[in-house]
Amino acid sequence: MSDEPENTGSLDLIRADFYALRNSWRGQQVAYSSRPLTAALCYDRVVVPIVALDPRHSWPAWKKHFQYGMWLGPEQFAERRVLLSGFRLGKNQGILEIAAIAHSASLSREQAMEVEEWTGASVIPVFDERTDYELILKKGSREVVVTSLVKLDVVDEDELSLTQVLEFRRDRDAAVKYRRMLSWPSKELAEMSEAGLIETLERKLDDYTWALKKHGIKTTLGVISETLDGRYLLGVSGVSAALAVAGFPVLGLLAGAGVAVGKVGVRVATDWLELKDRARGENSEIAWLY
Repeated sequence: MSDEPENTGSLDLIRADFYALRNSWRGQQVAYSSRPLTAALCYDRVVVPIVALDPRHSWPAWKKHFQYGMWLGPEQFAERRVLLSGFRLGKNQGILEIAAIAHSASLSREQAMEVEEWTGASVIPVFDERTDYELILKKGSREVVVTSLVKLDVVDEDELSLTQVLEFRRDRDAAVKYRRMLSWPSKELAEMSEAGLIETLERKLDDYTWALKKHGIKTTLGVISETLDGRYLLGVSGVSAALAVAGFPVLGLLAGAGVAVGKVGVRVATDWLELKDRARGENSEIAWLY
């Protein structure tokens, strides 16, 4: 596809490309992140400010994967707003798509909302700064659950390569085990005893560590916090009350001192955010903070 449409026919093709892409993203979960490679370990679709693409990976290395040309904004079809790279992961593995927003230096609430509007996707911000979290996720009336894994070996984005991400994603077993550790909260776990919870998390942590080591992914000691919609996790409207009621005794424990799984600390808290009143898909993720 040329950089500038030359006639009405070219413009029609551009419109068709955009609408086809938008339809393929509609209803899907999309990570919006300044940690694009880390986000791509979990998500099939990642949107990133263009300056966040790691300069160690030469532009031609990304450009050669442009299977769709340029992705456009919905209003001015001649303006190239998003560069979309597609990476085929193999038979029955689908495709990993990383969209870089042109002329964008950092994450913003307005941009996250714009991505949702363009695509109809459920945007999940993946942050590496508390200030970004507080800027994009405004305080509001929707109660959410914030789970934290403290002193966890987290992926070092600065030491992660695009090649490693693609190899990791093609290894379905490793990718699933990695994801299961990060997305550990569930109604089933909330109803377990403390011993049952620790045993389950120990198994998930072993699998998580194995998956990263298998692919030589370097880590650094850190904290991962996942923000979830409390109503979809617990099936109740009063999340704070649910942390201490008899039906969820382990949540009361996690909301206090937490529990230790090896060297990793597991904690749960609540927060209040401004959110759209709709389901957010599997695991009800709202945001991640590294």
